[in-house]
Amino acid sequence: MKSILSFLLLFITLNVFSQKEANFWYFGENAGLDFTNSPPTAIRGSFSTDEGSATISNSEGELQFYTDGQIIYNKSGTVMANGLGLLGNSSSSQSAIIVPKPLDENIYYVFTVTDGNNNDGVNYSTIDISLNGGLGTVISKNISLPDAINSKEKITAVKGAECNTFWVVTSDSSNFYSYLIDKDGVNVTSVTSSHSLVTNLRGYLKFSPDGKTLVSASQGGGDTFLYSFDSSTGLISEEKRMNVQGLDAYGVGFSRSSEKLYISTGVHSQGGNFPSDARIFQYNISNTAIAIINASRKEIYRTSTGYRGALQLASDGKIYYARSRQGFLGVINFPEKDALEINFVEEGVSLGANISTEGLPPFIQSFFLDIGIKDDDTAETLNFEDLETCIGDNKTVTPETVIGDSVTYKWTFDNGTTKIEIPSLAPEHKLELKNLQTTDSGTYNLVIKLEDECSNTIEYNATFNLKVNTLPKIVTVPVYNQCDFDSISTDGITTFNLESKEAELADNGADVTVTFFEPGDTTYSTPITNKVGYRNPATAPFNHTLLVKITNDITGCFTTGTINLEITATSLANYDDMYESELDDNQDTPNARNSIGSGNSFFDFDAKIDKIIAKNSSFNKTEFQFSFYLNKLDAEKEINEIETPYDSNKYTDNTTVFVRISKGNTCAGVGQFNLYVNKRPIPKGNLTPIILCVNNPIDTPQLIATNLNATTNNSIDTYTWYLNGSLLVGETSAILKAKKEGEYKVEASRKYENDTSTLLDNSFTTGYNTFTVLESNIALIDSFSFIDDQDNPIDNTFTVTISGKGDYEYSLNDNSLASFKKGTENLSYTFTDVPPGLNKIYIRDRNECGIINTQEVSFVFFQRHISPNGDGVFDKWKILGVENSFYREVKLQIFDRYGKILKSVDQKINDGWDGTFNGKILPTNDYWYNAILIDITGGIRKKTGHFSLLRK
Repeated sequence: MKSILSFLLLFITLNVFSQKEANFWYFGENAGLDFTNSPPTAIRGSFSTDEGSATISNSEGELQFYTDGQIIYNKSGTVMANGLGLLGNSSSSQSAIIVPKPLDENIYYVFTVTDGNNNDGVNYSTIDISLNGGLGTVISKNISLPDAINSKEKITAVKGAECNTFWVVTSDSSNFYSYLIDKDGVNVTSVTSSHSLVTNLRGYLKFSPDGKTLVSASQGGGDTFLYSFDSSTGLISEEKRMNVQGLDAYGVGFSRSSEKLYISTGVHSQGGNFPSDARIFQYNISNTAIAIINASRKEIYRTSTGYRGALQLASDGKIYYARSRQGFLGVINFPEKDALEINFVEEGVSLGANISTEGLPPFIQSFFLDIGIKDDDTAETLNFEDLETCIGDNKTVTPETVIGDSVTYKWTFDNGTTKIEIPSLAPEHKLELKNLQTTDSGTYNLVIKLEDECSNTIEYNATFNLKVNTLPKIVTVPVYNQCDFDSISTDGITTFNLESKEAELADNGADVTVTFFEPGDTTYSTPITNKVGYRNPATAPFNHTLLVKITNDITGCFTTGTINLEITATSLANYDDMYESELDDNQDTPNARNSIGSGNSFFDFDAKIDKIIAKNSSFNKTEFQFSFYLNKLDAEKEINEIETPYDSNKYTDNTTVFVRISKGNTCAGVGQFNLYVNKRPIPKGNLTPIILCVNNPIDTPQLIATNLNATTNNSIDTYTWYLNGSLLVGETSAILKAKKEGEYKVEASRKYENDTSTLLDNSFTTGYNTFTVLESNIALIDSFSFIDDQDNPIDNTFTVTISGKGDYEYSLNDNSLASFKKGTENLSYTFTDVPPGLNKIYIRDRNECGIINTQEVSFVFFQRHISPNGDGVFDKWKILGVENSFYREVKLQIFDRYGKILKSVDQKINDGWDGTFNGKILPTNDYWYNAILIDITGGIRKKTGHFSLLRK
């Protein structure tokens, strides 16, 4: 906060009104906020505006009226008398601003500005709030400011340097126009200042609260600039181009100190535009050099689903951000702070059932200038801040110096239920708070009243919230005793793990940090950094005292105390080693066929404690504590303790373990032992089934066997065999002769000679594996049948039925492996398309237990026609399939339809009938035959029928 002395004249002339004129806001779609409460509460307004609006309250914070630039609404929310038809536009960034007439508490001026699509320029209307029963009446309307006829979108106001004056400033694409308002009213002749060409005037124009700086944002074309303002003359100068990363700037807002500037960017949301990138930047403008200002830019917020939105400082010192189409506003809670500490909350304040759009109401920025109050310890400004301190602290808060007549200071304290006045210390009127307690937490408010040289009564309010935090608890712990079992166990110097005592010292408090200091460090300036491996100094062997500081990580409050260290000389004892069988990785695998050695195992350290106690009767489980560690350094530092449950940790072979035995805080002894993991013997097995080829039918008893070799190749191992879960009594060798099908499980057991535990209890380390034996055999043919002489010579079928335990496949006339096929049925198969002649079926066991075949079967086909045309197809009538040794005689007689014998043929000698009679070619017709077939066994097959002779 800048010194009030440097702005004496400014304060004298600016503070005719208090900050309460900005108590009520109306904006958006019927949205509003009441700042008489903290935080502000949602209220409902009477208008819906896309962007601009304006509101005003009196010096007591009572609402007077509000407008969207087109209609004026009185404090009851209805249209003010003669309040229609103003020439502003609710789609203008800043459609209106309200300025009170100096020295007349009843008259207000409403300045309106059109949007970018109209040419109404800037106009003002006059309201007498005393008329119409205090609801006000518009007594003059739409008085043009001719110089600003081309102005659009932008308007702002600030106090003037002269007593009881204001400046209203607007802009067109090339000039600023400053209009003076004094006790005589509005001076319609402007003070004109040129600026760089702006092609699009959308975006906010705003003064800093101290009235020295003007910022103009440009939306959709042009740049954003900073300017200097002379409140005596109304001139605007020293144009400085802001770096907004080439984005469209829209909203602008200053902190109360005028040292921080915020600029928001984004696209408009009217017409249903898709959400896009929107950001807020912070700039530090305490240094006027533009290069330094731009270099200070920090992005404090970004969203990819937002729109452009206004920024507006409020009477509570916070800056609010319009969140278009949302039921809330964003809030910059601490705008005076650096970017990382401003605490921006996207959903900072609820609007109830109402909706924000893009705009927020502008005010005369001078309303927000305040008196600074500072913490003497840090010189930081406390206005609207939360000050946290600790029980027992002292705090002094000093207000800035104010010069004027009849100045009064009044400090009050409000704890939420009771408000009391607190005396201050003259001459600076400091607030002194000593030996603070939690009951001193609450709100402290300073009210300063004075009369300035313009005969105006000015009231300043400065507020801060105090929270007195409790101190963290510290516990006096017993002496921390440590065994000295390092390389020199008698020198009284050893390693302590101070971290192991932190929770006990802090009484298990959360969010605290425990630090340790050497006894001479009474300023607590050099904490001990190696808390886990702290070694007491040689100058303090066998005992030592450290200072302890416990600090609350959130509040910074701390408490101090001490801890005493003590050393006991101790030698390292050797205890018996522990042995366990390695774990089986397949232990929990359903239907596992074999053991898989894990290479590690669990060890029961509770059992080890029992054995230590059994060998040393001075120890017991009631008074002594046993802690296990994986190395000597961990045991010294008491870190990485092996914790229960012990079956949650696995250990590999030849692991060294250290045990620390304590009695309370006293180290009673340290020892070590090794962990050994006995490797499981894993017998051989077979993942694929082993086939036992038995006879068909199966022999009783079974004489055929297959060898199952399960050897581990270790002569000390013993074996146990099971068949389908039942023990095979007497089978103890590595090789088993299996004569039955089933699942054979074999266990190999090994006794380790160095494992004293197995020698004592006769236990073994075991592993298992599995063999699956399946019986199979060559097929046994039960029957076969065939059908021949069908309508087509290849429509013949041959069916075979077998019995057996094998997996069978079938082939016709070919016993090569590639010719066999698997049927839909295992024990039968039907061949179709069997050719005439001799045919034989082969049956193969796929488990390779053998191939068997049927006898040869003769298939014949009696032709259905003859076509003796010399093409080689059915040129003669004959019986197909008899050209082999199966039939000894094949006798044919051919007849015409009248029974006349046309030909007698022995087909074993002559190759059928050629369709002639005594050399004469017979015509197309049906002919009959009589056939007698005698096979090599003497069997006779007779058949009669007819066929067709075809001539083409």
